[in-house]
Amino acid sequence: MDGLSETLLQVNQWWENEGNTHSASITALASQIDTHTQSIAEINNRSSGLNPLRYLGNAWTRSTQGASLSKEKKKLKRQKETLESTLSIKASNDGDLLLLATAGQDDDIKQRLTAITTSLLPLEEARNVYTSVQAKTNDLLKIIQNAWEQADKAESWETYDMVGNNKGFTLLSHFETSDAKEHLDKVVGALEEYKGFMATIEERLPAIQLTTLRGQAIEDMAELDLWAGLSGIDVISVYTSWKNLEKLGKAKEKLEDLKEKITPISTRAEEFLLETQEDYNCHVSRYVDLRSEVVNSLALPKSIKSFIPRNSETETMTRTPSRPFQL
Repeated sequence: MDGLSETLLQVNQWWENEGNTHSASITALASQIDTHTQSIAEINNRSSGLNPLRYLGNAWTRSTQGASLSKEKKKLKRQKETLESTLSIKASNDGDLLLLATAGQDDDIKQRLTAITTSLLPLEEARNVYTSVQAKTNDLLKIIQNAWEQADKAESWETYDMVGNNKGFTLLSHFETSDAKEHLDKVVGALEEYKGFMATIEERLPAIQLTTLRGQAIEDMAELDLWAGLSGIDVISVYTSWKNLEKLGKAKEKLEDLKEKITPISTRAEEFLLETQEDYNCHVSRYVDLRSEVVNSLALPKSIKSFIPRNSETETMTRTPSRPFQL
């Protein structure tokens, strides 16, 4: 048995069994959702006329039976959407296998697939990198912002402690400054992790894009010692609020400087992602069209053909870095 015949047999077996079972479940869920929708509409449209007791009764029914039906309807919709997503991913994956198997026997399909994936694979890699860079950068910015806010809060309480001569203020400033130190520690750790992450993408992007994306920010961060002058923040002594105020102020300045250097990286990654996405969608559409052409030419159950993605947007939703396009 050749590769295409074997793949076709396996795909047919799954969709004629598990696939049809899941499809029937989706149909049943859709029927239940329609029934719930009608019941909810009937409850909401009940007329009370001028009868106050009927008005109260209808209101009670809406808040109890109607609310229960709405909750159950949402649950059914989630189940249906989960099943549909599962089948869509399965159909997309099986379609890929069938396309590759067909390309192994059909030179025309092979040439067309090679032309598409040769352009698509680098775009997919770049898209994954830009998405990761943007997510990692935004995570770091959030940690920096949280640290700045806590340092600002601690700074306020240290001021109250210094001028208030109140043991309660002293205790609160102690706790807030302790929290500020913890947040600054998180920034230092997150910054080191971020620098390591950015180093790993050097071989995954063209030099010109990496230079534009990084600019001088990473080099500057390597020289930025967030703890310079901050390691002496005192959270034990009640007589050092004025020193802590100075150190917390410096911490906020360094955090602001760090945020100013890192924010453009997120902005540029988003710009690159948008630029890449247009070309990526164009090539995904070509891929989807070719795969549909192959799948429609084969003897397959209707269920797989109904769930296989037929546009770039739907197809992209089934893709993850662990499931890339194949050449």
